[in-house]
Order: sequence, then C-alpha cells, then structure tokens
Amino acid sequence: MALQTKGLWVEDLDGNSARVIQHIKDTGATILSVRTTSSQLAGLIPTFKQMNVKVFGWRWPHVYPNPKEANDSSVWTDEIRRLLYQLIPAGLDGYIFDIESDEGRLAQDWDNPDYKTLIPLMAQSITQIVKAAFDRRATPYVLGLTGHQCAFSYFPGIPFQYFLNVSSVLYPQTYWRARDNNNVCQPGAAPKNDPKHPTGRPEQAVENGYSDYLPKKLPIVPIAGEISCVSVGEIDRFGAAIAAHNATEAHFYVDADSFVDAGVLAAIKAL
Repeated sequence: MALQTKGLWVEDLDGNSARVIQHIKDTGATILSVRTTSSQLAGLIPTFKQMNVKVFGWRWPHVYPNPKEANDSSVWTDEIRRLLYQLIPAGLDGYIFDIESDEGRLAQDWDNPDYKTLIPLMAQSITQIVKAAFDRRATPYVLGLTGHQCAFSYFPGIPFQYFLNVSSVLYPQTYWRARDNNNVCQPGAAPKNDPKHPTGRPEQAVENGYSDYLPKKLPIVPIAGEISCVSVGEIDRFGAAIAAHNATEAHFYVDADSFVDAGVLAAIKAL
C-alpha cells in the first residue's frame, strides 16, 4: 500500500535550512516536525507553507530546571512561552509532546521518583495550556504524543493519560538505528536489554511500536530513524512492515547536521 502522507522530523534546523528544504523535496514530505528550540523555526514557517508543507513542533519538555543549560531556568515555562507567543501565532499546524524517561533523574525525566507529586500536575497543566492556545486561534491543528517504541510498557510511571486526553494521533519512535552521544550510528534504543524487543531491524521496531501503542486506540503514525544511519534496503523493509498494518502515513527522523544518502531519500519518496 502506497503511503498517502510522509512526514520529516528534523533536529538542528538552525544553520541547515537549505538542507532541510532539499530533504523535503527529495522525500516528498508534506509534514515537517521541527524541534521547537530552533531559533529559525518561526521565521521559516511561511517558507514551508509556500511549499504546501504543514509544520508541527515537538519537544521533550523538562520537568524541572536543568542547571547545565543556562536558558532552562523555569521548568517548562520557556517552552510554553515559545509556543504561545511565537510559534502558534506564526502558524504552527500542530504540536507533539515528546514525553519520555531516561531513568537518570535528569531534567527531562518524566518518570523521576523524586517528583511523583509534581509530574502529574505538570502533565495536566502543559497539555491544557497548549490545547487552549490552539483553540483560541480557532484554526485546525493536531496534537500528538511521541515516545520510545515501547514507552507505555517500559515507563508505567509516566502520567501518559493526560497527554492521551488531548492527542488525536500517536507517533511511536520505531527507530532501528540511531546516533549515540559520540555521533556513531548504533542499533536503535531499547533499554533494559529486553530480549523480547531486540533492536537493529526495521521489522522488529515496527512491531514493537504497534504492539505497545495499539491498546491506546488512537491512530498510529510510525517514525523511522535515524535516516542518516539506515540503508535503502532497510527503508524498503520498513515500508513493507508498516504496509502489513495498513499504514497510510509514516514519518522519518533526521538530525539535519548529518548527511543522508540520496538513495535513502529516494527510497522514502518511493514508498
């Protein structure tokens, strides 16, 4: 089954806008999801709209201040301000909550046992504030939830229901390859050394995502990644795996600082 819609998820838009625009053309993407911390995103929304591309924002909002980041001074309020006063007025078509746990008690850890009382209150607040801001604009929009391909199984302590309550679509990160902290491509992220959910194969990543997200009874759009690490054949296998689930839309993640093989981009366009 041919895909009706393709999306591109981009990190590090700043300084790479020409490359991202070319990726859009080379893949046939009609949705672009950009990490909201990009200083160029608001100004580039009109350019993407002229290309008939919808623009979503996504972010892993921090639960509490991160002392290692000078601009992260007030839990998630910087993200809220960015959405309310810059990106939604600029024409953002949607927002995707990237809610995860790194099990390291870091600022972005939504499963941190030290904040068991605070985290549900924050989840309720951030979802209602963002939804209300889009509602006030009174134009169509999409709210969604993304996370690890086994997020619901692996992180039962995260208050996902608040995010599910406002979401209309789920985006499991069905990555089978990704870059590590040393910028080296490795088999995709599956914590806890889970032998039932091995990594490195597109078929397994897709099955992980669908089996974990289907019980939430919302539409599923799988995300392949990281496309700078994968082969043409793996893109073809990813397409076959999601076709078995009658997928009509799929998205593809890339760190825009990284080179993507032209054959991979063409293979995505061919799906």
